[in-house]
Amino acid sequence: DAFVENATRANDIAKDNLSQFNVYGSVTANNTNGFIFTDQLVEKNGANYTYTPVQYWIPDASYKFTAFASLTADQTVARQWSFVPAADAANGVISFHNEAAEAHQDLVFAYAACTTPETIDYKPAPVAFTFNHMLSRVQFTITNGFTEGSNIELDITNLTITDAHANGTLEVANGEAQT
Repeated sequence: DAFVENATRANDIAKDNLSQFNVYGSVTANNTNGFIFTDQLVEKNGANYTYTPVQYWIPDASYKFTAFASLTADQTVARQWSFVPAADAANGVISFHNEAAEAHQDLVFAYAACTTPETIDYKPAPVAFTFNHMLSRVQFTITNGFTEGSNIELDITNLTITDAHANGTLEVANGEAQT
């Protein structure tokens, strides 16, 4: 299951256009830790999201899942993010290459954790993800000396932004993006 909070702009990921995302998943079972998903592509298939190969739940295990999605206007540009997980999927570092994305990509992040019972005698529900936007867009407000209500139109050209970061990294600790 996937849900995206607060999509408000063109080219932003929203619930209706989230067609795929990538998952990192780790499991702790029988005193052993390991990854079950490393950059696993999950794709929308009708109303559901699917992936292959299928992984099966392990009884009495703890799971941690981190998911990322990026979206471009035409979905043909290569993604400009990478995630390097740490000991489990709840921890790691995400890098985003803003300059290469040329402001045409959005990035969302989600984390979910669950524990399975000692005996699994039912079909567990899908992992529910609520994605949140990781990137911010900057809005510029230009003020002038004209009085309010003046019918003067400004045409601003050749605006240059300097000292903006071309790339960024963000640490994820215990499923939370650190600021």
